[in-house]
Amino acid sequence: MPDWSYQTLFKPALFRLPAETARDVTLGAMGALSKLPGGSLVIRTLGHMESHPILHTQMCGIPVKYPVGLGGSLDVHGTAHDALAQFGFGYIEIGPVTVRPVNTGAAVRRDAGRETILYPSAWANDGLEAWIGRLERRRKHKLPYMARIRPMPDCGAADAPEELRLLASRLSPYAAAFFVDVLDAYEEDEALELLDRLSGTLPVAAGHKPLLLYVPLGISRPLLEKALDMLERSRGVWKGAVIGDAQKIGGGAEAAAGMAGLAGGGAQGPATASRSQAVGETAACTAGAAGGAVGAMMGSGRASGGPAGRYNAGQTAAVTVGACAAGEAVAVGAGGLAAGLELTRFIRGRWRSRTDRAADAGGRSGHWGAASGGGTGCGHGDAAVGGDAGYGHGYASTVGEAGYGHGGASKVGDAGHGREDSAAKSGSFGSRREREAPRLYANSGYEPGDAAAMSGGDRGKVPKAAAAEGRNSSEPAPVIIMSAGIHEPQHALDALDAGADYVQLHSGLVYAGPGLPKRINEAVVYRKVRGTAAPEQPFWRNWGWMCLLGLGMIIGGALAWLIAATVVVLPYDVSFLGMTSQLLSRANARILPFMSHDRITLAGTMISIGVIYFMLARYGLRYGLHWCKTALMTSCAVGFSSFFLYLGYGYFDPLHALVAAILLPMFILSMRGHTDEPSRRPPNVHNDRDWRLAQWGQLMMVVVGFGLALGGAVISFIGITDVFVPTDLAFLCATPEMLKELNERIIPLIAHDRAGFGGALFSDAIAISAAALWGVQKGERWLWWMFLLGGLPGFFAGFSVHAIIGYTDFIHLLPAYFAFAVYVLGLVLLYPYMVRGKRAAA
Repeated sequence: MPDWSYQTLFKPALFRLPAETARDVTLGAMGALSKLPGGSLVIRTLGHMESHPILHTQMCGIPVKYPVGLGGSLDVHGTAHDALAQFGFGYIEIGPVTVRPVNTGAAVRRDAGRETILYPSAWANDGLEAWIGRLERRRKHKLPYMARIRPMPDCGAADAPEELRLLASRLSPYAAAFFVDVLDAYEEDEALELLDRLSGTLPVAAGHKPLLLYVPLGISRPLLEKALDMLERSRGVWKGAVIGDAQKIGGGAEAAAGMAGLAGGGAQGPATASRSQAVGETAACTAGAAGGAVGAMMGSGRASGGPAGRYNAGQTAAVTVGACAAGEAVAVGAGGLAAGLELTRFIRGRWRSRTDRAADAGGRSGHWGAASGGGTGCGHGDAAVGGDAGYGHGYASTVGEAGYGHGGASKVGDAGHGREDSAAKSGSFGSRREREAPRLYANSGYEPGDAAAMSGGDRGKVPKAAAAEGRNSSEPAPVIIMSAGIHEPQHALDALDAGADYVQLHSGLVYAGPGLPKRINEAVVYRKVRGTAAPEQPFWRNWGWMCLLGLGMIIGGALAWLIAATVVVLPYDVSFLGMTSQLLSRANARILPFMSHDRITLAGTMISIGVIYFMLARYGLRYGLHWCKTALMTSCAVGFSSFFLYLGYGYFDPLHALVAAILLPMFILSMRGHTDEPSRRPPNVHNDRDWRLAQWGQLMMVVVGFGLALGGAVISFIGITDVFVPTDLAFLCATPEMLKELNERIIPLIAHDRAGFGGALFSDAIAISAAALWGVQKGERWLWWMFLLGGLPGFFAGFSVHAIIGYTDFIHLLPAYFAFAVYVLGLVLLYPYMVRGKRAAA
């Protein structure tokens, strides 16, 4: 289900269904497809996710092919893991997993306007035994599983270690790492005590597999700081952190009101969160903020419904949780991005290497700057005003006690992004994105260099020596996975800039489409290679031969058109028939025009193929683009193989054989010595209007390609079997028997023309389909021109020759009319994205 089909066809239809029904239908269909013979090949073909070695990393010693993970709550039943593994994910999260099933009985909802999914409970799952049963089954993919484990809602803090050890020990044969989700399950002191106990006992139960702490978006800063301090003291146990994606709506009646209001856009209810400040870039929707967007509660984590995420034995049944009553209603969506980025920056700042700390020394204490306004504030952004321990980010922010501030516009100072004079005034020392650039590059795989290029803003240069020192630090930096609000590639890049090593997708797949992981991977690859030149192959080594093959097809097609429009038959045709063209015309005046129409349409198709081959070689094969090589190899293989269709109609064409013998070595030479290279062209990183229109345009081009392939296959089949369709015989005013009486060899000769045209059309269709499926990118002007110039000769040849000979039957030409209309519409819809639109620097 690529984006061009999801955004245009499936998403509008699925969003008319209840959220859970749509999810189950979609995942069930993908899972069923992946289980069919060749199903995984179909999924890979439609998506064509290329695995570049440049993306391969080690996450805590675990080989990971891509920096994108699949969130466990999306496919909560594990229905479509084999299918989703083909989308460009590097790992798959399973969970949350509890020892027994957790059910709510309430429905999952969508708030499409805010790109949010509303869950009555964040912890609903099928339980440990169900997951063990699924993991024991044979799977087709090889992606590592990361198990997110959590105690039962009715489990007290004293009993939680036992449950978590049981989960870890049972899942350790299948999981490569564990995400430990406990911070919002209990009161602060209980959570910290539990974390301390787990540091000593959980590693053995987990088989010494990596442990990462799951950090909920609504965590209070005091709890987060204490938890991070504890993790730093147990650095050998805890390997990193996972930033969660769920934002609590609240508890009790307010949560129910919030769920209803978020889904329906109702009036706002009361929002009472003590000592908290909602992140500025996401409109607040705390407990009962029914009509507003879901905000990231970055304060104390307490709402009027009681302690956030606290379960008591009296509040819940054993396995069936009244979600809203237990304070468990959550929202997952684009609104969590700002809070996730804040947490990422904050945690990465605490986990900087000793080299980074030394680089930041010089009269400053640790990573904290003295933010004007009193107390201790983190001066990040243009200015930060801290109350008691406030954390200001972005533009001028005013925060309450122990709160995070983001956004806003209060003028409080001049502490800017790395401006020396402003930083000196406020005690801040610039943007953490700049200060941490060496570590960022080292951990996320980026090359050191221009921090402005990394962030897309006007930032300062990163000294290469400092970057090298950061990479050579003996103490590896912990891993950070950011999963909140990633809905477009730019969000993922922002997360990596903020300090994340990996991103994890959930609601973004629902709203942006299943192509999102591929788009993120392409954006990350581009960042790694931009500024470097692609190794260009010499003309005669490979791609030049394909250019010559394309030119040969164009010249051959032009000559064939000229012959078909004049003498129609060649001397060896006359010799095969034993009749001259004059005798044929006397016997049936429409035979030669009919043969001319077949041969001119073949000539137009040959010219189209030549144009497409030349441009794919000139602009793609030359620079090592894998999809171009695949498209050319497949199309040429089909085209040359179609020569053997003569076995079905019994006519050997010596000229056809000669042309094939000349062009085949060119094809072979063009396929040698290729090294796949990533594209150096900046990809699109936003889900903007041009991108959405381009999904429709891409759909149109895919329909054209698939339609031409179907037409070519049908024509070839008819050519070697019945030869004629009813409208052909009506035009000829003859039956097959009458034509056999005229000359028993006339039908094999016509069959040769028809089957040859069908094979050429199928070959042309493969190249068009591959380009439409895999090549459509923002700013790829050459590809748009290839669609235009490669399609016009075929359509012009077909329409013109039918008009000239008078073969204008509407039913006969209806498929061509439809294909041309879709082709023109596709060009129009793709034009803003591929030609007119300017590339956004990723």
